[in-house]
Amino acid sequence: MERLRRGEEAAAAAAREKEQFLQTVRSLEQELAGKQNEVQTLQAQISQLEHSHAQRLLDVTARHHQDLDLETDRLRDSQLQAERALETREKAHRQRVKCLEEQVLTLKEQLDQETRRRQTFLNQMLQPGV
Repeated sequence: MERLRRGEEAAAAAAREKEQFLQTVRSLEQELAGKQNEVQTLQAQISQLEHSHAQRLLDVTARHHQDLDLETDRLRDSQLQAERALETREKAHRQRVKCLEEQVLTLKEQLDQETRRRQTFLNQMLQPGV
Protein backbone atom coordinates (compact mmCIF):
# COMPACT_ATOMS: atom_id res chain seq x y z
CA MET A 1 0.00 0.00 0.00
CA GLU A 2 2.77 2.30 0.86
CA ARG A 3 4.24 1.42 -2.44
CA LEU A 4 0.99 2.20 -4.20
CA ARG A 5 0.75 5.53 -2.42
CA ARG A 6 4.32 6.38 -3.36
CA GLY A 7 3.61 5.35 -6.93
CA GLU A 8 0.54 7.56 -7.02
CA GLU A 9 2.51 10.44 -5.51
CA ALA A 10 5.26 9.89 -8.06
CA ALA A 11 2.67 9.74 -10.85
CA ALA A 12 1.03 12.91 -9.52
CA ALA A 13 4.44 14.63 -9.27
CA ALA A 14 5.27 13.48 -12.79
CA ALA A 15 1.90 14.77 -14.02
CA ARG A 16 2.51 18.13 -12.30
CA GLU A 17 6.00 18.26 -13.76
CA LYS A 18 4.62 17.36 -17.19
CA GLU A 19 1.97 20.09 -16.85
CA GLN A 20 4.67 22.61 -15.85
CA PHE A 21 6.76 21.55 -18.85
CA LEU A 22 3.72 21.87 -21.14
CA GLN A 23 2.93 25.26 -19.66
CA THR A 24 6.56 26.33 -20.14
CA VAL A 25 6.47 25.04 -23.75
CA ARG A 26 3.21 26.93 -24.43
CA SER A 27 4.68 30.07 -22.87
CA LEU A 28 7.85 29.70 -24.97
CA GLU A 29 5.77 29.06 -28.12
CA GLN A 30 3.76 32.23 -27.42
CA GLU A 31 6.95 34.17 -26.83
CA LEU A 32 8.42 32.72 -30.04
CA ALA A 33 5.27 33.68 -31.99
CA GLY A 34 5.51 37.21 -30.58
CA LYS A 35 9.18 37.45 -31.52
CA GLN A 36 8.43 36.12 -35.01
CA ASN A 37 5.73 38.79 -35.38
CA GLU A 38 8.25 41.39 -34.22
CA VAL A 39 10.79 40.10 -36.76
CA GLN A 40 8.20 40.27 -39.56
CA THR A 41 7.23 43.79 -38.54
CA LEU A 42 10.88 44.88 -38.44
CA GLN A 43 11.59 43.23 -41.81
CA ALA A 44 8.62 45.06 -43.30
CA GLN A 45 9.91 48.34 -41.84
CA ILE A 46 13.40 47.63 -43.19
CA SER A 47 11.95 46.87 -46.62
CA GLN A 48 9.90 50.07 -46.55
CA LEU A 49 12.90 52.13 -45.43
CA GLU A 50 15.09 50.59 -48.13
CA HIS A 51 12.45 51.39 -50.73
CA SER A 52 12.09 54.96 -49.43
CA HIS A 53 15.86 55.39 -49.40
CA ALA A 54 16.18 54.03 -52.94
CA GLN A 55 13.41 56.38 -54.11
CA ARG A 56 15.11 59.33 -52.41
CA LEU A 57 18.38 58.42 -54.11
CA LEU A 58 16.60 58.29 -57.46
CA ASP A 59 14.96 61.66 -56.79
CA VAL A 60 18.24 63.26 -55.71
CA THR A 61 20.04 61.81 -58.73
CA ALA A 62 17.31 63.01 -61.08
CA ARG A 63 17.39 66.49 -59.49
CA HIS A 64 21.18 66.53 -59.77
CA HIS A 65 20.99 65.61 -63.47
CA GLN A 66 18.33 68.26 -63.99
CA ASP A 67 20.52 70.85 -62.26
CA LEU A 68 23.49 69.80 -64.40
CA ASP A 69 21.39 70.09 -67.55
CA LEU A 70 20.19 73.54 -66.53
CA GLU A 71 23.74 74.65 -65.74
CA THR A 72 24.98 73.23 -69.05
CA ASP A 73 22.23 75.11 -70.91
CA ARG A 74 23.03 78.30 -68.99
CA LEU A 75 26.74 78.00 -69.79
CA ARG A 76 25.99 77.22 -73.45
CA ASP A 77 23.74 80.30 -73.66
CA SER A 78 26.41 82.43 -71.99
CA GLN A 79 29.01 81.15 -74.44
CA LEU A 80 26.77 81.88 -77.42
CA GLN A 81 26.06 85.36 -76.08
CA ALA A 82 29.79 85.98 -75.58
CA GLU A 83 30.52 84.72 -79.10
CA ARG A 84 27.84 87.01 -80.56
CA ALA A 85 29.21 89.96 -78.61
CA LEU A 86 32.72 89.18 -79.85
CA GLU A 87 31.49 88.90 -83.43
CA THR A 88 29.72 92.25 -83.08
CA ARG A 89 32.87 93.89 -81.69
CA GLU A 90 35.00 92.35 -84.44
CA LYS A 91 32.57 93.58 -87.09
CA ALA A 92 32.60 97.08 -85.60
CA HIS A 93 36.41 96.96 -85.47
CA ARG A 94 36.60 95.86 -89.13
CA GLN A 95 34.21 98.67 -90.11
CA ARG A 96 36.29 101.17 -88.15
CA VAL A 97 39.49 99.91 -89.81
CA LYS A 98 37.82 100.15 -93.24
CA CYS A 99 36.64 103.67 -92.49
CA LEU A 100 40.12 104.70 -91.34
CA GLU A 101 41.69 103.12 -94.41
CA GLU A 102 39.26 105.09 -96.59
CA GLN A 103 40.17 108.27 -94.70
CA VAL A 104 43.86 107.52 -95.23
CA LEU A 105 43.24 107.06 -98.98
CA THR A 106 41.23 110.28 -99.12
CA LEU A 107 43.97 112.16 -97.25
CA LYS A 108 46.64 110.67 -99.54
CA GLU A 109 44.65 111.77 -102.58
CA GLN A 110 44.26 115.25 -101.08
CA LEU A 111 47.98 115.33 -100.28
CA ASP A 112 48.84 114.21 -103.82
CA GLN A 113 46.53 116.88 -105.26
CA GLU A 114 48.02 119.51 -102.98
CA THR A 115 51.53 118.37 -103.84
CA ARG A 116 50.75 118.51 -107.59
CA ARG A 117 49.12 121.91 -107.22
CA ARG A 118 52.14 123.29 -105.36
CA GLN A 119 54.50 121.63 -107.80
CA THR A 120 52.62 123.20 -110.64
CA PHE A 121 52.67 126.55 -108.88
CA LEU A 122 56.42 126.27 -108.19
CA ASN A 123 57.10 125.24 -111.76
CA GLN A 124 55.15 128.24 -113.01
CA MET A 125 57.00 130.53 -110.64
CA LEU A 126 60.36 129.20 -111.68
CA GLN A 127 59.75 129.54 -115.40
CA PRO A 128 61.58 132.46 -116.84
CA GLY A 129 59.47 135.27 -117.98
CA VAL A 130 56.57 134.77 -115.69
